[in-house]
Amino acid sequence: MSKLPRQIAATTLINYYSFAGDNINSRRPRAWSKDYENPSTKVFLLLGVARNLVKDQKLSGSISYFSKAFKTAQTIPHPTGIIESLNAMAWYMKETHAKIAYKVAKKAVWFAGWYREDIGTIFFALDTLLECQKICKDYKLFDNAIFMTFAYGYLLSGKGAGTRDHYKKSVDDSNKFLPVFDISTYENTVPLRNYLRDYIPNISNVAKASGITPKSISVILNGKVKKIKGNTIRKIIKGLDIKVNFDTPFEIINENTKMFIEDEFKKLMDRFEKISPDERLILFLSTYMSYIERRKTIPSLSQKDVLSKATRLCKNDIKAFEDYMSITYETMKFVSDIFDAHPFIEGRKALARSFLAKMSPRIRKRFIKAYLNLDEDKRRVMDRFARDYIRYDIKWGMRIEVPDKMEEYVKVFHLKRMPAALAYWSYDDEKGREKLVRTLGMVRDGMK
Repeated sequence: MSKLPRQIAATTLINYYSFAGDNINSRRPRAWSKDYENPSTKVFLLLGVARNLVKDQKLSGSISYFSKAFKTAQTIPHPTGIIESLNAMAWYMKETHAKIAYKVAKKAVWFAGWYREDIGTIFFALDTLLECQKICKDYKLFDNAIFMTFAYGYLLSGKGAGTRDHYKKSVDDSNKFLPVFDISTYENTVPLRNYLRDYIPNISNVAKASGITPKSISVILNGKVKKIKGNTIRKIIKGLDIKVNFDTPFEIINENTKMFIEDEFKKLMDRFEKISPDERLILFLSTYMSYIERRKTIPSLSQKDVLSKATRLCKNDIKAFEDYMSITYETMKFVSDIFDAHPFIEGRKALARSFLAKMSPRIRKRFIKAYLNLDEDKRRVMDRFARDYIRYDIKWGMRIEVPDKMEEYVKVFHLKRMPAALAYWSYDDEKGREKLVRTLGMVRDGMK
């Protein structure tokens, strides 16, 4: 067997053995030849060895191999190797080293945001992140719940690994933390009353701590009132210092999430105010350019006039910006995400921020003006181009000519030729490439 097929066969067999059950009737595959020292091959050999050590219940030994696989993948770089090595490390560590596993899981999802456009292909990393958040009782689990809800729609239908059916339970679990921002009054349900009774052994003490009258608490617990206001639930949460988990009723989870967003918004606006106007603008737009499904996640901000006003206020009038962004929970959460977003969004933000920062102040000012005048569909095309351009701005050891259709835009935007060409060819079909060229033309015209 020649070298390349042998490398593929070796890595496939070793990893297949590690995933197979205990009843597999074959010897454990091994590889000795120096042919396997090719970095790409080595990554998956190391992953296979690590998984076999896990299978042999040698977790501590497996971690070093997962780490070697990650470091080797980074030197190439090999996106699949990077994401899979970190994800596997987090998955196998989560029961014994939960906090470390959580950090590693976030790192895996960050790299997924940096390297991947199709969020359906990295759902396994979101699932690992969810499991780590559950174990660590992370307060931002709602953030991953929002993200997983939209990512779930990109999965294949049907049954089997990587399908919606495969991840249905994970999404159902995460949905318990999915916030509903337009609710302010809740049904006084039996599960809610039972939960509160366990937390309230003494009505008088709770009344003092929460500022709710003993009579009001009593009628809630006895079910004599059919509705309970969100503000009342908030007082109970604060008075009892409730920490939410998977056993917590939705009513308490939802109000706790809204309280968290409000607190983070106020805290981070103070931080945002201390940043220079130009840096605020880059942070604001790089966050916007990185969001997924903006018409659903930030419906008001995705409107052209709203985005333009928010961008202007962000740079020129920070107090007015704070008032403007405090209108909805979605926009308050957006401000929080400027500093601490979902790790997939953080990976994308790093790309968008680099794209904007590489422009001269003069070009960037004209680009932003043109970008804000695009409709949402065209902005999404521009967002992807910005990400792809930075992704492909690495040393390749080869040269690809810039397509004639892109020559003008390389000059207009002061772009490097190689990453601009690769960003063009990243589209699989001519229709996508034509749409990119048209969008770049609109941006060019808007910069005049």
